[in-house]
Amino acid sequence: MAEKKRILNMLPAPPDTEEYWSSKPMEKVFPKYVSPDFEIDFRGVKYGGYEGFYYKAVTVPYIVDEIIQAEKEGYAAVTSQCFLDMGVTEAREAVRIPVVGSAEASLCIAMMCGDRIGIVTTGNTYRTRHHGAVMRMVRTMVASWELTDRVVHIGTTKSNEFPAADEPGAKKVFNAIEKEARVAIEEKGAEVIVLGCTGYVGYADEMQRKLGVPVVDSAVAALKTAELLVTMDLTHSQLTTPSPHLLGVKPVMNWPPTLREYEG
Repeated sequence: MAEKKRILNMLPAPPDTEEYWSSKPMEKVFPKYVSPDFEIDFRGVKYGGYEGFYYKAVTVPYIVDEIIQAEKEGYAAVTSQCFLDMGVTEAREAVRIPVVGSAEASLCIAMMCGDRIGIVTTGNTYRTRHHGAVMRMVRTMVASWELTDRVVHIGTTKSNEFPAADEPGAKKVFNAIEKEARVAIEEKGAEVIVLGCTGYVGYADEMQRKLGVPVVDSAVAALKTAELLVTMDLTHSQLTTPSPHLLGVKPVMNWPPTLREYEG
């Protein structure tokens, strides 16, 4: 029997923090989707978080550090299990294995399901004091991929709750997602909904039945895209990410001591 290929799912929070919540629902849901030829693991970062651009800048080096280590440990691919795709572009300049972001993967899938896409993410609205940075960061990603004509709505649940689909409180979160998704469909003309938070893993099937349109689970989208790339023996192009490190060039850098693997 051939050895199973391993996929590492990276979470942008240290394992000893409450923010590491999202690995538990994924551990319940992913076995339903993972292919027989693959096995999956989860890992957090040593330092970091995801509340805004500054926090992302602090966290990304530690995500990339773990992805470099994952390649050395023999993982076939890595997913970044946060809809902000933290560390994805940066890690592609440091490793040769596929690195998949949940936002990028889910939007690619959504474009095959409909022309007009609605994203429902977490937190409050853009102009609120708390957690408005998430919506701004999602808008920035959509614009960078030149998808502003396809993504007709980006809305939030007005909540920071993330219970798993089978936990107490899930109904409240489900209703909040459904409410914002209906705004996207009925007022903005969205034809497919993307769950713009990997903490909403496991909600898509019931949401799709309720709404009557395709609903893409961004966490599962990253996992299945990673499997597809590995199966097809594909990874990111070195013409897109011409990494000096991978090309054998030693960049002029003053490496911080905490980044143990960056020097190559």
